[in-house]
Parts: sequence; C-alpha cells; structure tokens
Amino acid sequence: MKVNIGKFPKKFTAQRKVSVQIDDFDTWSLDHTLAIIIHPALVKFREDSKVTGHPCLGIDMNTCTSGSCDCNTKWQEMLDKMIWSFEQIVTDEVHEHRDEHPDYLVRVKEGLELFGKYYLALWT
Repeated sequence: MKVNIGKFPKKFTAQRKVSVQIDDFDTWSLDHTLAIIIHPALVKFREDSKVTGHPCLGIDMNTCTSGSCDCNTKWQEMLDKMIWSFEQIVTDEVHEHRDEHPDYLVRVKEGLELFGKYYLALWT
C-alpha cells in the first residue's frame, strides 16, 4: 500500500491531493492493514483533541468511569478504548486471545463500535 495525502489547500474550493495504491496483499488481512494506519492516527488525534475539543452531542454522560465527568473527560476515555482496541489488532493479540477470553473480545469490540459510532466526530 502506498498513500500520499497532501495538505489541505488554502482555497476552500480546491481539492486536496490524494494518491492511494492498494496492493493485493493489503486486502488479505484488511482489518490488520487498516489498524496499522488507524492506531497511530488515533494516538495523534487524542493528543491534539486534548487542546482542540470534543463532541458533546450523543455522549452518554452517565457512563463515565473517572471521578470527574465532563464532556472532554468522557471523550478522552472513549478515545482510549478505541486506541486500545486497534492496538490489539496491530499486535495480533486479538487473534491469540479471542477464543480463550470471551471478555477480552467484548472489550475489543467495544472500542471498535465506538470508532464506528463517533467516526464523523474524528476531526479537530
């Protein structure tokens, strides 16, 4: 796989330069291939979102696990769950533990479901 994504253009109407080449072997284990890209992107996004903000709409504030529960805290917790889940896929831990620890797979799926649910909120 080769991906080259240019900077956002200064003119709002201009298109961003994007070049993507997908090889046959990239799709053999597409979940792993995409996780290799998504994991570090989420880590960087989490660092940036500490400063720039978070989505409040649709976040169930009753599920906070930390003592203080504000929108930013909850968002950081959800990002941590997403990051952990993708890390499990990148390191192949998910394939090693999926059958022997059912709770483990539930936790992995939770992070992946959060990623899908809040996909459109992944911007700063």
